[in-house]
Amino acid sequence: MTTDILFTYQPSCIDEPTWTDLQRLHPSFRAFLQENRAASEKYVADLPLRKRWFQTHGFKPSANLCMDGRVSDHGNAVDVPVGIFEMYRSAGSRNTLRNFMYASRTFESVTRSSAIHIDGRAYDLAEMRFMTAHWSMSHPTTASCKAWENQTAKALAAMQDQAHELNFCFTGRMVAFPTLIDTDLDAITMYGPGEPYSVFRLSKELGPDKAPDPGSIVDALRKTFPMDWHPLAALTPAHREAFHPELAERVIANLAFVRNVIASERPLELIEHGERMIFVGRHADWIDTHNSVFLIDDTEERSSVLASFSIAIPIVARNVIADAVAAEDKEWIVPVVINVPYNEPDSDRLVAVQYARYLKADLVQAIRKDQSSIFGLLDGTHSIRPDRMPTWMLHQVTGIADRIRIVMSVSRRKTRLFEPFT
Repeated sequence: MTTDILFTYQPSCIDEPTWTDLQRLHPSFRAFLQENRAASEKYVADLPLRKRWFQTHGFKPSANLCMDGRVSDHGNAVDVPVGIFEMYRSAGSRNTLRNFMYASRTFESVTRSSAIHIDGRAYDLAEMRFMTAHWSMSHPTTASCKAWENQTAKALAAMQDQAHELNFCFTGRMVAFPTLIDTDLDAITMYGPGEPYSVFRLSKELGPDKAPDPGSIVDALRKTFPMDWHPLAALTPAHREAFHPELAERVIANLAFVRNVIASERPLELIEHGERMIFVGRHADWIDTHNSVFLIDDTEERSSVLASFSIAIPIVARNVIADAVAAEDKEWIVPVVINVPYNEPDSDRLVAVQYARYLKADLVQAIRKDQSSIFGLLDGTHSIRPDRMPTWMLHQVTGIADRIRIVMSVSRRKTRLFEPFT
């Protein structure tokens, strides 16, 4: 065997990254990255707020969430600061400990929470995990979770199984429970051994103005989640006493959010998805515009990432094409952003860069593989039919694969500022 060629060249895929000139990007990317810059500045400025959270709470909330844009604002809906609320997104919230990356993220999160050091003082937080399914109360059989084929009961049963798994594996460190999000109002219902607790029902009881009584909410939550329920009984006494009052905080915050949705007369999120972008990766928890972006975790199993991507592409393409037709915009694209976090002081930046490159390569391959099905799905029941497209769009949409543009970026964990590169 000849070895003459070994070490005589380097593959192009390991070139040093070139940081992208933002002015050369499509306006949709520039607007998105500008929003990220503002969110990054706020995240850095909010460090004292996050410190106060650790000093005044016994639990760090987290959630398993769908990639659906209608639950992208869940952090706002329960009022947990960015950087506190750990979110694990997958199609239909299907992540389980079968997925090693999800298992590792969960283990690291629980471990970090138990040993938080602030200004020389240690804090021990347990984890409160919302295992969420979502549905549309007004159109449950047509506008609920597509990943579960609108079978909400089946989705909730899966969330309960996942909660049991986490409560078993992290006994004494976590309380996980199924939660149903109504995407019409972003109202949550929580399920425990007792009667489910519904924020929508609370909003009906109190009306638009009556102040909630925290003590009554805590009493009701103790019936939903009794103190002798195993995940609570296994906690330290301090964590056990903190659980219901801190969960009541999330209830009161969600009530305020629901009231605002009702008062603002936000249109019900019925059949149509409104997403105009796809995001793959992490550090997207600052995105809180309802129904605007599909959020796909890069820490799903790769086959699941690609399956989620294949679901999202035709929906986003349909919406972008509708906008382009209305505006006669012949420069339209379907925007996709990849972002992978890295640690300070840049020790794993190049690892994040390489991971993002491989992820992009897989997405590009999926686009080429699915091009015919993407175009076919644009002709679905709730899509733009070819007979409604102008001639110029019909010509453009046949080359839709070339219109799907992907921007890669990485971000420091301390700032969450996206750094796009090629």
